[in-house]
Amino acid sequence: MTQAKLKALEQQVNPHFLYNTLNSINWLAKRAGSKDISTIAQSLGSMLQSTLNNQENMISIEKELEIVSCYVKIQQIRFDDLVVEMNIDPSALESELPKMTIQPLVENAILHSQEEPQDEYVIRLSVTEENNTLIKVQVENSGSFIDTRILEHLKDQTVKPKGNGIGLLNIDSRLRILFGDDYHLNFDNRNNMAIVSFSIPRKAEASSSDLS
Repeated sequence: MTQAKLKALEQQVNPHFLYNTLNSINWLAKRAGSKDISTIAQSLGSMLQSTLNNQENMISIEKELEIVSCYVKIQQIRFDDLVVEMNIDPSALESELPKMTIQPLVENAILHSQEEPQDEYVIRLSVTEENNTLIKVQVENSGSFIDTRILEHLKDQTVKPKGNGIGLLNIDSRLRILFGDDYHLNFDNRNNMAIVSFSIPRKAEASSSDLS
């Protein structure tokens, strides 16, 4: 029991230490006049503050998009040929979804957009309301073709996931658990863009216990 308590305390301390360290880096970067380093430290700190709150499993789309914006700022400093276009319906912002659902899709899109050399690597994120009952989230990227049966291949391990972040199976499973099997990831290829999308009920709410 004592070891379990110590482990729980360590998990509380370490993220706070990292967050405070990033604040220190941000302060030093500003003092040195390094705008890019300051932006990266500040954006990463904001992401950590949002994602490390274990009390929140469901968050508003507005909060999730704040995480996405911080991530995009970091990536656009890293890749100056990365173009990210966002079309967000303000009426969708209050609806709730599992935390870290949109950000991993944007992360995957950026990763896959760079599979082929391009003058610009284009990512498009849209969040729109449909029929006053659904919110549709869609992430597109240039530079790659997506296997529309990718989930099946990930499940039977004939395809290995790329990267170390939250995977497509994880996102798909959480959507189905919270909202039912009608709500899941969809895949398509149109106009030279690979597309991943999903829908959730408008203003959906779920208790934290649903994801525990």
